[in-house]
Amino acid sequence: MSMSRRELLHAMPAAVATVGLMPAAQASGGATAGKTTSIPRAKIRYYGRMAQVLSAYNALAKAIDSGDVATIKAAKATFFAENDEAPAVELKSAGYLLAVAFKM
Repeated sequence: MSMSRRELLHAMPAAVATVGLMPAAQASGGATAGKTTSIPRAKIRYYGRMAQVLSAYNALAKAIDSGDVATIKAAKATFFAENDEAPAVELKSAGYLLAVAFKM
């Protein structure tokens, strides 16, 4: 079926109105916030943070292995501190975001 230019121009407003009635796509939100997050990108963003947490965790393990109660208490207070930059808090946030990137 062929259409003249005039018929096409008359049909355009109806086509545009039909497209306007379609629902818009919703962004996913969450860790990606509408951006494309791939596994290599997540490695770049979160592996460094996880390496710092692992280092702090290993320091806690060494303190526990030492058997000195004062050293254990100090290491525990450092690792499980209430501030936002404490290794335990960082483990929860960076670990979660890294896991989300690997979820398919």
